[in-house]
Amino acid sequence: MNRRETTEAREAREKEYGEDARRLREFAAFAKFSDDDLKRIARATHRTSTSGPWPLIREQTPSDACYILLSGEAGVFVGGDRIAVVGPVR
Repeated sequence: MNRRETTEAREAREKEYGEDARRLREFAAFAKFSDDDLKRIARATHRTSTSGPWPLIREQTPSDACYILLSGEAGVFVGGDRIAVVGPVR
């Protein structure tokens, strides 16, 4: 990889972080955060998406992460029973 590719990749990542920070700004929970705070959160995240059933957290397993749903929804299950559906709260 040459220096130009590295710079372009870094610029693309920074643009993505800025977009993620802008999207976080839409949520009331982040209303008091500064732009720099939101960019720091965006830089610390691992972005993922899925179009099918995929467990984020399993019952009785300690979570090792915090999840912020920017779009879509997630089902909450106890055993095999869906007890709730959660999604972005703006």
